[in-house]
Amino acid sequence: MSSMKVKGLDGLQSSLKGLVENAENLSKEKSIPIDKILTKSFISKNTPYSDFNEFMKESGFTAKTQEDFDAIDNSKFDSFVSTNTKFSSFQEMINVAGEKYAKNSLKI
Repeated sequence: MSSMKVKGLDGLQSSLKGLVENAENLSKEKSIPIDKILTKSFISKNTPYSDFNEFMKESGFTAKTQEDFDAIDNSKFDSFVSTNTKFSSFQEMINVAGEKYAKNSLKI
């Protein structure tokens, strides 16, 4: 039986090591600012607005603090989201944006 050698594993090993390091860094983040998740690029591609501030202004809701944001009526905000985006709810919008953020952070 002949033995075969596989070449190029050094590059794969290096890539996997980088992925592990990026995953460790991402897991250390306890909270992520909303503008890192709902970036200008994400908002402009998925809404008629240029950034999250404009999106919120047009929604008629004020969210200068986390407490303000938590006090927003979810059903009314979801209605605004479903009317002005391709998403059915704000949670869906955050989930998709969060996936993009994680992929970018992991560099995959």
